[in-house]
Amino acid sequence: MILLVVSMSTILFGQKAEYGNVTQKAKYTEYLTKNGDLLKVGDTLKLGKAISDKGFQYITQGGQPCAIWLADKVVFVDHFRSFGTKSQGYKVYVAFKGYGLVPVYIDYDSAIEVGEVVNKNSKMTRDEAINKLSEAKKLLDLEIISQEEYDKLKKELTPIIVNM
Repeated sequence: MILLVVSMSTILFGQKAEYGNVTQKAKYTEYLTKNGDLLKVGDTLKLGKAISDKGFQYITQGGQPCAIWLADKVVFVDHFRSFGTKSQGYKVYVAFKGYGLVPVYIDYDSAIEVGEVVNKNSKMTRDEAINKLSEAKKLLDLEIISQEEYDKLKKELTPIIVNM
């Protein structure tokens, strides 16, 4: 009976991983990312462009970088798995079915930052908001957009810039 309770609590505990709060190697069905995006098994992700002509840096299969021809492909999230050690910490990876028996793992938080993964539902980061507002200011100064358009965008982006 005790064994059943312990195994059930382990199964229930291991369902959702949260960035920076993973303390063991495990398999998960949900992942709360560094940006605050909630990814779930079955979600789709669009692969972006590889940052190297040798392949993707943060998308690997069998420990090797995936080929650049995977760019612009849409993949389905199969599961999330954490790897690491207690002393160095743990990192969560998004897995999708690769070619053959070995899954493809994505270091999602790093891949999203460099554009190897594009998540259209991803929340805008503070840096992205600052860049977008700076670009809009330049367009306002060039009289390409109106003061009203700039003010509307500024009102929308200010909470992202201030609260992060």
